[in-house]
Amino acid sequence: MSDFGGVRLSCTSSAPIYRLVMGGETWQKKQNHATHRHMRHYRHRQAVTGSGEVRGPNSALTEFLKEQGITRRRESSEPPDEVGLEVGDQGQTSQTAIELSDNNTDDSSGSSADEDDPDIVRIRNLARRKRNWDESEDDPDMTSEEEIKGVKNPGQKDTCAVCGVLFVVTAFSRNHKNDALKLLCYDCTMEEVKKEKEAKKRDHNLRKLRKKQAEALLDQKQYIRVPKLQDMCITLITTHIDHVEALGDIGGENKNKISRILSRNRRLDSETMKFFFDTQLKNLEFWDCSNIDSESLRMIGSFCPNLEELVLGMCGRLRKEDLLYLGEKLKSLASLYIDGAFLISGDTWNVFFDMVGGGLKELTIKNSHRISSENIVYMCEKCPKLEKLVLSRLEGCTDPMGYEMAALTLGNLKEIEISYPQDESLVSDDLISGLVSTCGPQLKSINLDGCSALTDKTLGTLRACTALESLSLSHVDQLTDNGVASLFYQWENPGLSEIHMRKCIALGDDSFRVLVDNSGPTLKSISVNSWAEIGVDTVKTVCKSLPGLQDIDLGFCKGINDECVELLAENCPLLQKIEVYGDPGVTENCKVGDGIKLIGRMSDVV
Repeated sequence: MSDFGGVRLSCTSSAPIYRLVMGGETWQKKQNHATHRHMRHYRHRQAVTGSGEVRGPNSALTEFLKEQGITRRRESSEPPDEVGLEVGDQGQTSQTAIELSDNNTDDSSGSSADEDDPDIVRIRNLARRKRNWDESEDDPDMTSEEEIKGVKNPGQKDTCAVCGVLFVVTAFSRNHKNDALKLLCYDCTMEEVKKEKEAKKRDHNLRKLRKKQAEALLDQKQYIRVPKLQDMCITLITTHIDHVEALGDIGGENKNKISRILSRNRRLDSETMKFFFDTQLKNLEFWDCSNIDSESLRMIGSFCPNLEELVLGMCGRLRKEDLLYLGEKLKSLASLYIDGAFLISGDTWNVFFDMVGGGLKELTIKNSHRISSENIVYMCEKCPKLEKLVLSRLEGCTDPMGYEMAALTLGNLKEIEISYPQDESLVSDDLISGLVSTCGPQLKSINLDGCSALTDKTLGTLRACTALESLSLSHVDQLTDNGVASLFYQWENPGLSEIHMRKCIALGDDSFRVLVDNSGPTLKSISVNSWAEIGVDTVKTVCKSLPGLQDIDLGFCKGINDECVELLAENCPLLQKIEVYGDPGVTENCKVGDGIKLIGRMSDVV
């Protein structure tokens, strides 16, 4: 309670409000006018809604405004804060109710930011015009805030902000995009709506195109706007494979291409596989057998008895009886690829090697935990003609005896892969030394990925492999620049076409230079992912020595930037793919040719 100019003020509300002092007579007139208007509105609502339990339908705009918390008479429905006025001279007392937001001071900073948003301004203007229109029916003498500012209310005439035509304003007249207080006529509004739809459609098509291009890059293939007719036919066949009764004579290569597409799309199953059966078929590739049951796998031996090459990937449903049946029926089998056959026991493998071992020249076994070192030893005895051997991720081989036997007894090997053993100590420098002494001069491909116990000694041993064309030593992290130099410096070999040394984190500029000096003219594919230091100076030195390079992996090489990538693109005419995952120095400003795929750039957004 305080005195102010002879008037005592008392505030009965704890919320922050503005104090207003006005004469009793003036306030009484306004109070009577507001009460009369509110009572008339209340009687009107009672007549329409009755007791209020059943209400008629509302318009979409009314429901939207209601959800946003915008009501026509929200201010009058909220309890007002009261200020008591006691006048000493006349002894008259009156109270004033001032409609203010409880959080007026708290939201002052946030409201200014919202007013800058054109969408919020448009919604508020629509709501305000509709509210003023409704209230004008009750009290035509009242003047709206927007009318004072110059914004016309629904029913009034205004001039279009674009074409200058005089038109009648409606509750849905659109505001000008640059000035929320100016309105558009119907024709200009429809033109804006049309432009917005076209822009949304254009953005949608661009997003779809970017998504297709990104999927193509991740699938390691080129996105072609106009594919070959042959590829279009193959895609059509794979799409409607369930309705194709027979593929006919389309060639083994195209059949394998269709099979790979079906495997990638997870469409290869017990029914679709039957379309590939042919008694004269020599090569059959099923890279995803997860949807093919045991009985269907056994049918391969019955319908394709002349197979020479068989690929069964992800064949976890292959059982003992199926493998033995295939061994019995496929008398001409020379190449076998089996991945994920975890139901086949060691004894079954031995029986199978007895049946087909004499004719096998290529054998690949991956991801099997039941084949043991003893089975590998038995395989070496029964398959003496092997020219290609792949043993990868065999968790059941816990003794180096199997790998040692393969390295010392298989003298015809030209390609060998011993990767990701159960324990790194199973594959040592001495084992590789024995392998090289047995068949080193004839080896064309060596893959020792994941054999992290190997050191620079192995690199020195590989100098005896004078016919080597492909070398993979990924995740062998003990290799150093000196070891790489001991292998490649003045190495008398025709040159490597492929070299993959991912995650060899101790290697850097010196290794890259000596590698390119030795095999640069013949290199087609190279991976130096996660090498410690490869900078612009090194790339400038070696880029002109790689005329046949087709793809290169430079991921997680912190020295790689836009200049490095552009140098490679300019100086390697056959280059098709560059991987730059984890290279922050490669930005959106990097420019490469149209025929080069730049994969993994951080700035690229799908």
